[in-house]
Amino acid sequence: MITCAVFCASRASAKATWLRIESTDVMMVTDASQKDAVECLVGYAAFRHVFNECLAPAGRRPPPTRLVLFRRLSTFQQYCGNTNMENLQRCSLTFEVDRHAVVAFSLAGDRRDAMRTIFLFDTVWSLQRVGYSLPLWVIQGAGEVLSTLRLKKGECILGEEPDGYWHLLDYEQWFSWPQFSDIDTASPEYYAFERHGVYYAQAWALMHMTLLGGPTGIRDRFEALAAQVRETPRADETVAAVLHLDAKRMEQEINRHLRKDLQVKIPFDEKTVRAGLKVSPVSECEVRLQLANLLLTAGKNDEANLELQRARALAPEAPMVKEALARRELLQGKRDLASELYREAIAVGSVNPAAYLASAEQRLADVSLGGRDLLGEGGIPAEKAKAEIRRAIELDPGNGEAYRLLGRAFLVARHVTTAEIDELAPGVAAAKQGAWVRYYRALLYWRLGQVDACQADFQRIIDDPQAQDDARNMARQQSERMRIEAVRLEVKRLVEERKFSAALELVDASAHASRPADEQYQTLRAWIEEQAAQAGLKDHSAAGQ
Repeated sequence: MITCAVFCASRASAKATWLRIESTDVMMVTDASQKDAVECLVGYAAFRHVFNECLAPAGRRPPPTRLVLFRRLSTFQQYCGNTNMENLQRCSLTFEVDRHAVVAFSLAGDRRDAMRTIFLFDTVWSLQRVGYSLPLWVIQGAGEVLSTLRLKKGECILGEEPDGYWHLLDYEQWFSWPQFSDIDTASPEYYAFERHGVYYAQAWALMHMTLLGGPTGIRDRFEALAAQVRETPRADETVAAVLHLDAKRMEQEINRHLRKDLQVKIPFDEKTVRAGLKVSPVSECEVRLQLANLLLTAGKNDEANLELQRARALAPEAPMVKEALARRELLQGKRDLASELYREAIAVGSVNPAAYLASAEQRLADVSLGGRDLLGEGGIPAEKAKAEIRRAIELDPGNGEAYRLLGRAFLVARHVTTAEIDELAPGVAAAKQGAWVRYYRALLYWRLGQVDACQADFQRIIDDPQAQDDARNMARQQSERMRIEAVRLEVKRLVEERKFSAALELVDASAHASRPADEQYQTLRAWIEEQAAQAGLKDHSAAGQ
């Protein structure tokens, strides 16, 4: 389960001594001692190492996670206003700021349980950031497997059982595989107290066997699973195909696997990681901004505004201050003001992709009509938006939202080229946004008269089980609209040539293949018959003369 957090302010927090400690995959700010903080960061770096080695595609890794580590549990609790004491002992706080995962927790309390929650959250978040679009049972199960990771003597131990999961599977009825496969985050089974534990345990067991139970490497099996799941949506059948098992005996196969108590040890160069850590003090301005982020997440706007005012007084022209002010305006629905603040941040050197995308999105909104993009009418704002989006992609190459906006900018720009359409290719595979990138690419093909390529992209969206329903519906509507337009143009040509029978045959064949548009085809058919009748009258009149 992904945990979200609520925070409250602490007047003394910014006065404490704060450090920044950085590795390749983790950036921590903390008021804890350097020794304790380093030990915590190295453990987190070990988790990221396993993720990159086992789940991330070769050559791709998610952006560094940002950790906020508190020395005292009492300070941590002050930042969690509405959470009771028992829950505070058992959870960490996870959220996202400008497409970066942020995790807040304390050295005190139940650290083992906190790290489980954090590793689960980071697995789910990172899978999406490296481009995977996977069903819930895959990401939940993979997160559960990685959540119990331990670092011991230079080795990452992977595969330990989360407390009570095997017991649940022994004594509770499993979900049927069709039902299990269809559960998502909106399903009552995911949240219902009586059954959610069984779902987590079943996902853990299935992915434990998938990742750790085969003869090939973990990454190879995971990539095979990611490819197979697009063809075989049912979980048991997908795993059976990847591991060459009998899907009808999946529960028995899982129980046989779990009885082996299998664990995998993955080497981790702890010495090199420790030697490469960068330790530096954190400015009071940055601490204020970290606190403001937490407060804004909690909806505590008055306290957040106080911290933002203090940060602004310390460094009024700093990009991170202007970005924080922009995020506050976004949360209040003031997009115009937020985009102006992001542009101010860009002007003073921001390298935050979110700043460039927010500015570009506002430019595109300014040239739309009633929320509808106008083809070729974007003018100078569209050109500025293209430049900003391209800069965002340079800073964050895997950003699917950036590619979606780039497709939209190309659509409203005065001119579009084949080379620009080709720029969208990396975004087509992006998690969540890939279908929308393909949608805009299809419209761009249409603008260039490449009808077959346009319809092929629309059909890919329609046939993609991972595409969002609204993207699939829009693709279906646009595909049909363009198909009708193509038929209408051909019918017009045939009618002008007085080939009325051929025109009627074309309409009837098209209507048969496009049931939702029957009414429009009937209208077109009636027009052909009317034109044929008028032509007949003219011929008759001419013959009479």
